[in-house]
Amino acid sequence: MSQGGLGNLSAEQQEAVIQNVRMQSQMQAQQEIITRVTEKCFAVCVTSPGSTRRNKEQVCFADCLDRFMDSMQFVERAMSD
Repeated sequence: MSQGGLGNLSAEQQEAVIQNVRMQSQMQAQQEIITRVTEKCFAVCVTSPGSTRRNKEQVCFADCLDRFMDSMQFVERAMSD
C-alpha cells in the first residue's frame, strides 16, 4: 500500500489508517459473500414470486444459510490450524 498520502501522519497514525482500511476491505468482502449466498439460496429455495414465503421455502432458505455458515466456520478453523 502506498503511504504517499499518509506522510504527514505519525507512524502510529499511519498504522491505524492502514488497519482501518484493511478492516473496511474485509467487511466489504464479507458483505459481498453474504449477498451472493443470499441470492443463491433465494434462487434455490424460492420457487414462486409473492409477498409471503411458504414454510417450505423458509425452511430451505434457513437450511441453506446454515450450511453456508457451517462451511465458513470449517474453512476458518482449517486456516487457523
